[in-house]
Amino acid sequence: MAMHLTSSAFRDGGTIPVDYTCAGAGRWPDLSWSAPPPGTKELAVLVFDPDAGGGGFVHFLAWGVAPTARGTTGNRYPGGGTPGMNGRGSEGWVPPCPPAGGPHHYEFTVFALSRTPRIAPTANVRQFLAAISGSVVASGRLTGIYGA
Repeated sequence: MAMHLTSSAFRDGGTIPVDYTCAGAGRWPDLSWSAPPPGTKELAVLVFDPDAGGGGFVHFLAWGVAPTARGTTGNRYPGGGTPGMNGRGSEGWVPPCPPAGGPHHYEFTVFALSRTPRIAPTANVRQFLAAISGSVVASGRLTGIYGA
């Protein structure tokens, strides 16, 4: 099942405004998503740059978000969840900041999970994806582009 994920900051496939990048204020973009399927136990959110070297870069990761949540506002990422490790090895949002050489794609994904996964708070993206494998009942993706 698909969930619909949007942002008031940019459209799917569109350019992420500078204010949401390291060249600007580095703000977290407002996101909105549709209701997950009945029986969803929790939501998870991942922001990933597959164009970054070394297999990609995690800009944000969180799980344990209430299934009643319908988005984020006011420069706040999803609350009530457990933050995972970003590509810098810390918790929280890392704004887009690609090197010169072409634009990067930033994939914002919300996952609806049928069970509560067992994930260590220090989990990286590979551990996170392995832990939710088989429990994703719906998801939505929004891709923003930034860089020259």
